[in-house]
Amino acid sequence: MPGGDPNDRISTSGYVLFFGPNPVSWSSKKQQVVARSSNEAEYKSVANALAELIWVRNLLNELRITIPNTPTIFCDNVGVTYLYHNPVFHSGMKHIAVDFCYATNQVQAHHVLVTHTHACDQLADTFTKPLPKPAFGWCHSKLGIVALHLT
Repeated sequence: MPGGDPNDRISTSGYVLFFGPNPVSWSSKKQQVVARSSNEAEYKSVANALAELIWVRNLLNELRITIPNTPTIFCDNVGVTYLYHNPVFHSGMKHIAVDFCYATNQVQAHHVLVTHTHACDQLADTFTKPLPKPAFGWCHSKLGIVALHLT
C-alpha cells in the first residue's frame, strides 16, 4: 500500500521464498522512496523478491541442486501481475526503468512466473503489516512458525 507508514508515507516491501514447503529466505524492509501509487510499491516489492530469488537460484545451481519447476512469485495486485506479463513502459515509470526491464526480461524468458494471489492468501503480509489474529495465525502456520514453550 502506498504510504504504508503514516509518518513518512513510505511503503514496506516483504517477501518469503520457499524451497518446497520450507521457507529459506525472507525479508521485510521499508522502500527507499515514497511510491507514487500502490502499483509502484507492489512492483518494487516483486522486483526485490525477484532479485533474491535469482540469487538463491544461482546459489542452488552452484551447489548442483536442481529446481524442478519454474519459480513462482505470488503478487496480490492484479495490475502489477498483468504488467509483468504484458510490459508497457510509459513516462510515469522512468524512475523504475532498471527494475522494470530486468524483471520483465526474467518473466519473458520464463525464468520466473509472476502470478496473482488473493490478498487474504499473501504470506508476505505477516512481515509488512499488522494482521487480525486469524490471518496472523494462518500465515504463521503456513510459514511453519510455532511457539516455543520454554520451562
